[in-house]
Amino acid sequence: MTPLGQLQESYGTEVVYATRQELVNWHTCQPATVFKSVDATVRGLADSQWGLLSLGGSLAFAYGNGAEVDVSFNYVSPGNLTLVGTRSSDDSADRMLLLRNVNVPDGSAIPQVLDFAGAAAFLPASATITSLNTHNDSLLLTSSLVSAAGAAQIVFVGSAGKDVARMAVGVPSARMLAGELHMLELEAAPSPGDAIGDTRSIEKFVGPIVTQSLSLGTLLPPVSVTQVTAGAYPTLRFRATIPPQYRSGAGAYLSTALSRAFSPLSRRKATWSPLLLVGSWM
Repeated sequence: MTPLGQLQESYGTEVVYATRQELVNWHTCQPATVFKSVDATVRGLADSQWGLLSLGGSLAFAYGNGAEVDVSFNYVSPGNLTLVGTRSSDDSADRMLLLRNVNVPDGSAIPQVLDFAGAAAFLPASATITSLNTHNDSLLLTSSLVSAAGAAQIVFVGSAGKDVARMAVGVPSARMLAGELHMLELEAAPSPGDAIGDTRSIEKFVGPIVTQSLSLGTLLPPVSVTQVTAGAYPTLRFRATIPPQYRSGAGAYLSTALSRAFSPLSRRKATWSPLLLVGSWM
């Protein structure tokens, strides 16, 4: 069983077909983390603006109406966390909030009002990222702050589109702690949010946010699929010639999800099929 945290309505089961040697470095089940729920009040958002806030790995969104907006962070990790907030309109961000060592009890609220128009807000760092080898795919660029311990939290997500020039947003270098980095993740797919067609992505870790380019890998080659064994859980073999750019590895997965209501409270129970991993290319 792969724990998905304390998601009381969501569970994941993963079945891996591999040799004994391949399983040596495979992950094992870890104890579930006890998460928290934290509330906050957001101010300084006009009708055309919205705020993206991350408390550790937990995200919350606030949509402007000219007044204060209450938000909730769910599944918040324990311990001291960094809170980052960006105020956006169109495809850019003009103000940022940064709180360090936030650690409030479960079910309580952050004592400070998160005011994008207040004295604590500042201008975020931003730069243009040029996307290369896009093949006219739809692009999505995400900027994240990565702690010295390797924990990433989203700072800014641009809108999906085919423009090769994308905006990255991050914490100004003067406000970054020792060991912190930014992660730029560029995704390309035939259409926005495409979960069926091929998706390519590249991640790059940088220090300060500066103008640069990100080059996507070549288009993925066609994959042939043959059935090896039949039955309720058939085994499939995937074959393809992997371009040398994808030298770190490749895998073939087949998964199906079904869900149904199971209580008068309209909770939903998800049933997942086994994930079949038949071959990999390194």
